[in-house]
Amino acid sequence: MLSKTHRLKASKDIQRVSRQGRWSAGSNLTVRTLPNRLPTIRAGVIVSKKVDKRAVVRNRARRRVQEQLSLILPNLIIGSDILIYIRKDLVDLKPEQLKNELDIQLKRLRVVKG
Repeated sequence: MLSKTHRLKASKDIQRVSRQGRWSAGSNLTVRTLPNRLPTIRAGVIVSKKVDKRAVVRNRARRRVQEQLSLILPNLIIGSDILIYIRKDLVDLKPEQLKNELDIQLKRLRVVKG
């Protein structure tokens, strides 16, 4: 779970990243990122009803992505807003596969240190 300081919650901030951010898409995730002027990284995860109509499934997918993101967080460049769109149900994906795909998308966007 992401701490409150690392959550992208405000609607205006989510819209700003969604409209102006650079993006990279994979088979399961689409990631958008935009620099911010804050001394922290903020991230949000969006799961539409196209993934599944059941809130339980969508919330589980969101929590899985947030968990993997919290593991990658220390390796990310400070001062970024990140928005992750889940494109499919992640039930079949193992945690390592999810982490690898998330890591690949973030490296493409040059948000990972080193």
